[in-house]
Amino acid sequence: MIIFVFDEKGEPISSGSGFFVTKDGHILTNAHVVDDKRAHSFGITGKSMPAPVLARKIWVVPEYDVAVLKAAKPAALKPLRLLSESVSKGAEVWALGFPSKQFDNMNTYGESLDDSFKNATLTTGIVSRIFQGDLRVFTKSKQNNGSVNKFPIIQHTAKISGGNSGGPLVDECGNVVGINTSITYADPDEHSGVDFFAIASSGLVKLLSSRIVGLTLSDECVPEQTRTSAPPASEPELGEVPDSDAEPKAQEPPQTSSSANASIIWLILLLGLLVLGYFYVRRKTEGSTYAGQVLQSESQDRSDQPKSASPKTIFRMSGFDERGSPVSFVFEARSPYNERGGIIGRTLAFADFKITNASISRAHAQVKVTERACQIRDLGSTNGTTVNGVKLKPFIYTKISFGDEIGIATCTLAITT
Repeated sequence: MIIFVFDEKGEPISSGSGFFVTKDGHILTNAHVVDDKRAHSFGITGKSMPAPVLARKIWVVPEYDVAVLKAAKPAALKPLRLLSESVSKGAEVWALGFPSKQFDNMNTYGESLDDSFKNATLTTGIVSRIFQGDLRVFTKSKQNNGSVNKFPIIQHTAKISGGNSGGPLVDECGNVVGINTSITYADPDEHSGVDFFAIASSGLVKLLSSRIVGLTLSDECVPEQTRTSAPPASEPELGEVPDSDAEPKAQEPPQTSSSANASIIWLILLLGLLVLGYFYVRRKTEGSTYAGQVLQSESQDRSDQPKSASPKTIFRMSGFDERGSPVSFVFEARSPYNERGGIIGRTLAFADFKITNASISRAHAQVKVTERACQIRDLGSTNGTTVNGVKLKPFIYTKISFGDEIGIATCTLAITT
């Protein structure tokens, strides 16, 4: 899909590419596509979308050049699968996206705006190498916590250009092996000696799994023996997984007489087993009638007894602090602090759960678990608490469920099992 970045006046600032990774509308792209100080809103459009859709930015990790948006009205399409293992060197790959020069081509050939926005470019190549690199070189991120952040990077030969950033690099099974991110030149003035790079999905899975609910993963790509060297059957820029069943199937050879005879023998044996099974079941049923009545009576007696307490309910809240370090809290009905509610804040002197973030109050929000639900309320914090983007009124509990996104000031957490 194509992602447009707009300023406060609704004027377009820039554009890039992206793709759906969950059915709930989570979109993966590069941080440098959306992390602009002038950015006020985001719009997405692409193949099979009747009209552009608004999206909001929910998480950005500049040091890894990764950003997650969420569509207000996600399209009813399957998300793309992320390859959880490293792609093989030499594997054939395809790059999907919306390079900026596509709009110049649109004007040159008189293509309509609507057609251009829904027709991604597709290039093919191979994986040249895979290495661990510092992505701050690409993002110009100044964040430094005293150590170099290494991340798996793919160098490939599928041609990309400006505007392809954030688009998927897929293998022949339709798995996303990386996010197209950067181009380098041996001679920048002559634009010669071009190399193309993508952030490997094997690192993205580790980064996103505890943060986003509903990711679809794949651990390998096993090409069909009859598959020719051709791009995926359908362009998945909106998150649709290519359907291998859509390819024509080879006609099966006619059965020989020997295979037909073998089938008849197996059919006779199967019928004989079914007859024996019928008489065995009938005999067991006649002999167990009285036993069944006794069991039914005992079951009715037990139903009159008081039921035991339902098992403890557990909710997990996961995300990342301002340094990008993972945080994960578990709330359960039988916790010692649950009677008053677990407090989330900036310091353990005032809270049960700590998130290192200067914008979070010392006692920011309170979470309480009942036998059937989990609730949260804001404790009059300076920067507020949100549930799925809606700001909570202070000191009023709101029910939350699995998959909800909780905003603690500028930190976004997800409710998971």
